[in-house]
Amino acid sequence: MKRLGEIITGFFTLALGIVWFLMSFSLDQNNVGGNLGLGPGFYPKLVSVLLIVLSVVLLISLFKRKEKLIKLEYSFTAFFLILLCIAYLVLMNVIGYATTTFIYVLTNILILHDKKTINLVDVVSAFLVSASLYSIFHILLKVPLPSGYFI
Repeated sequence: MKRLGEIITGFFTLALGIVWFLMSFSLDQNNVGGNLGLGPGFYPKLVSVLLIVLSVVLLISLFKRKEKLIKLEYSFTAFFLILLCIAYLVLMNVIGYATTTFIYVLTNILILHDKKTINLVDVVSAFLVSASLYSIFHILLKVPLPSGYFI
């Protein structure tokens, strides 16, 4: 059964791959890899080309099927998780990386486990995930993370 969601996913990932490929040309073109010519844009170009190829393969396989096109099945949970990701990206610069990540992880735990209440294990898990990510990126890798009103 060919689903509209699969077709939308195929076109979305194809567009994402093309945009990512074009954006990879804006990276600094210093020749870090020596004679191999591998610069900072090499890996994003490689991944975006793989994404484009896999998207085209998905779309071709979908259109070769002889089955009927059915309506997209709406899922409130999936829709809410997409909105949550968008809110996470928007609020990260306002609130700060660590706090926003904690709230994001805790909300994901609550949504995906169909819980109506928060228990101590959920809060500790969300704190450990956000503290680990903050430590890895900010302290270990020295990546500048967005800082807002909080950490």
